[in-house]
Amino acid sequence: MRIFSLAYDKNKMAFIGSSQDKSSLYVIEGGKIREIAPMSPYSFVTDVNEKYIVGYGILRGNPKSNEFFVADLSGNVKIYTPKEGSMNMAYGIKDNKVYFVSDYENPGESYWIYTFDFQKYERIEFSEKDIYNYRAVELYYDPIDSITIAKRDGRSKLFLNGRMLNTPEGVIGGATRVKDVVYFSWSSLSSPYRVYSINPNYNEINVILNNKETNIGNVDYVKVKNGDIEVPTWIIRAKEPTNKCIVYVHGGPWSDVDDSWNILISPLVQAGFNVVAPNFRGSNGYGSKFNLMDVGDPGGGDLSDVVAVRDYVHEKKIAEKVGIMGYSLWRLYDLVSAGKGTG
Repeated sequence: MRIFSLAYDKNKMAFIGSSQDKSSLYVIEGGKIREIAPMSPYSFVTDVNEKYIVGYGILRGNPKSNEFFVADLSGNVKIYTPKEGSMNMAYGIKDNKVYFVSDYENPGESYWIYTFDFQKYERIEFSEKDIYNYRAVELYYDPIDSITIAKRDGRSKLFLNGRMLNTPEGVIGGATRVKDVVYFSWSSLSSPYRVYSINPNYNEINVILNNKETNIGNVDYVKVKNGDIEVPTWIIRAKEPTNKCIVYVHGGPWSDVDDSWNILISPLVQAGFNVVAPNFRGSNGYGSKFNLMDVGDPGGGDLSDVVAVRDYVHEKKIAEKVGIMGYSLWRLYDLVSAGKGTG
């Protein structure tokens, strides 16, 4: 059995497990495992409380939509969506309210945070207005601390009651509030993880836990044209000038390269290579419209996006010698590119 996702509280653990024959929701409680209900192979558990297990996935057979589910411990599973065809990701349950992120009000473009109390859907609203102008495509909201981590274009910002806090440019890994101080973890493509504190009253930021400095040069974010598509791309330069470059292609395809510390990219850069990392069509982090372009077209438009980025490297004289590195799905695409003559 392969475990795809899990959630737990102090008494039990719930997870989606898949075998050659089936995919099911399981619970481990008191040292004993039991199968709760059959589930879609593409489904994920995100939270559990004393009554319910919540999660999301492709639950009604449409690969271009995500629904969310609520299951009780007796095996009753109910599937919900605020709008057919929308993308929904339930990530928590508190006080019998399901917290989820959805694009149903702005399909394919931006997301918002909602609650569902088993009868109606409600938007989360904030007293401060910075977050309304941010147009995030990924969101996480903590109702206890009133903290939101919002992300777009491969970088994230931290909001308290809707007000943007002063955080460095990069990706926030997690945040919590203790009285009047917010603590958060952060990294970027050029800097390993650090832990910061910030007093929201003064927007003063301090490093609590530092990391070693790295030998990485400038990081640029560009959008490379490929027909009518713009391919979000990161360029990570070695500290010393070089004519060698690696095009680094993430797996998935529903994954991405963002501006966070990457243990596969950083060794290449510190070994003296420039690295160019495209987020080809099908990548996460740029809205569901972009994300779903890969459905029905694997090895087509996404592969052409990578080729366009390789050509961009030559055109902009980022390097003379260009190699390619990938993992997971991209190993299959290596064969596809060889067959198509694009490798």
